[in-house]
Amino acid sequence: MIVKEWRDESGPHRVLLPNENEDVSRGIPQGEPWELLTDAITPEQIAQALRDVGIWTKKDLREKVKVARGALFGLVGARLAALLKQTREVQ
Repeated sequence: MIVKEWRDESGPHRVLLPNENEDVSRGIPQGEPWELLTDAITPEQIAQALRDVGIWTKKDLREKVKVARGALFGLVGARLAALLKQTREVQ
């Protein structure tokens, strides 16, 4: 068995194939369905995170880029924590 990876207009793909010459459409898809294991970050959540740290205007954003980055990383960090919890619960 070999693992074949490629990228096309819809994104990256990975399948398990019995041999090198097998058509990838016949492969067994590999990887976790991450898109099913987490929720999306909404524009409303982004706005709230920025306002929570005092970023209300475009000028605020330009002047507080590091603060904004921290606020947005917090949103992503919460999703990562949820994913890690799920991966511990489901083997």
